[in-house]
Amino acid sequence: MSLFVIAFKNIFVYRSSVLFKIISSIFWILIQIALWTFIFDKDLSMKQYMISYVILSNIIRMFYSDKMSSEIGGKVSSGMFAIDLIRPVNLVFMSYQKVLGNLLASIILSGIPVIIIFSSTLYKSLNDCNPINVIYAIVAVIFSHYLYIIIFSIIGLSTFVFLQSNWI
Repeated sequence: MSLFVIAFKNIFVYRSSVLFKIISSIFWILIQIALWTFIFDKDLSMKQYMISYVILSNIIRMFYSDKMSSEIGGKVSSGMFAIDLIRPVNLVFMSYQKVLGNLLASIILSGIPVIIIFSSTLYKSLNDCNPINVIYAIVAVIFSHYLYIIIFSIIGLSTFVFLQSNWI
């Protein structure tokens, strides 16, 4: 659990980076909203649908990180993998704790401000949804996060065979 806390705290080391991460996530969504507003200028329902899609997809996107493959692949390439095998911890779990710390920091820095700023739009779009479908969507995001981590762990471990797995 200490690797989780260390990875989480590393994100908050540079205050200006934190501020720019918050601002950039909001501006990225605003740019996408402006694009879809321009494209669907005449169709009001489709424009509202795409705005909701942009906001929700950017929030869900934060749950996926491909750092797992670079974390494991970097250790295999540098030879640190052998030292990690001597330690009495699971290498994949240790790497996952680092990724999870970065993920939580990303959700706090980008997800919460986006949810707060665009809460009225999210409320309108989620108001029409069936609550059981929202629960299914949350469960699907959680399970797909684990599947994503497993796939990128396998890609990182493929460095044993291919020497570099960045191109995968």
